[in-house]
Amino acid sequence: MRVLTDGADTDYERVAADARADAPRRALPVPLLVINGADDAVVAEINTIQLVRQYLVFNGKLAPRSASPNTLPPADHETTSTLAAGRTVTVDDYREGKRVLVRRVRVTGLAHAWSGGDDAFPYNDPNPPDATALLAEFVAGKW
Repeated sequence: MRVLTDGADTDYERVAADARADAPRRALPVPLLVINGADDAVVAEINTIQLVRQYLVFNGKLAPRSASPNTLPPADHETTSTLAAGRTVTVDDYREGKRVLVRRVRVTGLAHAWSGGDDAFPYNDPNPPDATALLAEFVAGKW
C-alpha cells in the first residue's frame, strides 16, 4: 500500500532503460495512456509522474535520471479544457513526430473513481470526461 501513497522505491527509470536495450527495435514504441484524478486520496500523483517518466525512458524520449524523479519534462503538446461540473481536464502529450508515446490526462475534482462511469456502482463517477471514450480513442489511434 505504501507504493500507492509514496510511489516506487526502485530505480524504475533504470528498469525502463534496461528493457529498452533488450527490446527488439520493431517492438518500439509502446504507448501509454494514464488518467489521474487530482483528488484521488488512494493513488498519489507521484505514481502517475513515475509511470510517465518510465515510459518516456523506455521510448527513448527521456534519459534516465535526467531531472528530478518527482517532476515531468515539459509536454510536447498540452491542452486544458473546462467541462461540466466545473472540472478542468489537462492533457499532456509526449510525442515522437505525430505519434503519441504518452498521454497523461489529469482531472480536477475526480477522486479514486472511473470518470464518466455509472454512479450506481462503487468507484464510478458520472461526471465527464468519459474515461472509457478516452481509452477507446487512444487505443484506436484517434489522437
